[in-house]
Amino acid sequence: MNKKVWTTALILVIVFLTLQYIAKAFFPEQFVMVIENQRLLNIGNFIDNHKWSYYLFGIITSFLTYWLYLCACCHKKYLKWHECLIILSIIGGSIGLSILNPEMCALYSLVSMLLLPILFKGNCKSALIVFSTHYTAQWLTLKIRNFPMYMTNINSISLFLTNLECIGWLLLFYILFNYKKKEE
Repeated sequence: MNKKVWTTALILVIVFLTLQYIAKAFFPEQFVMVIENQRLLNIGNFIDNHKWSYYLFGIITSFLTYWLYLCACCHKKYLKWHECLIILSIIGGSIGLSILNPEMCALYSLVSMLLLPILFKGNCKSALIVFSTHYTAQWLTLKIRNFPMYMTNINSISLFLTNLECIGWLLLFYILFNYKKKEE
């Protein structure tokens, strides 16, 4: 598949997701998210009731988000080991701040998302596009579903599934900025 076809497919997915957000804004009752699967509820309850699993789940999902975000911003297929250690230290700082002050944690995460692409020598234009799309998608997802911006008492699985759209956007940008045409 050549780059033009691939780019067109990604643009169509982006248009579809954008139209989905518009539809959710006008018909929110059609997009109510309720988890009824008992296994998922049990997993979510287990994660939430055990501190070690709660933090492990948060570290994994945060690392995935940072990894996709930074790979897209820096046009890299993967990060080096020392870059992964930097991400893990940022996540560790975020965990510490979340215990002390959740609002400061949100600000810390926001600033780190802005500064890490610069530290990793990323493409500024790509970083601006990915950052603004990611935070707009998060804001729209929370606003449309009527969740508060700083969620403290929501099931971990519900939160993950809610933010799956945001991870989807990051995955799209990862693919878009890392696709290279095969040598023919």
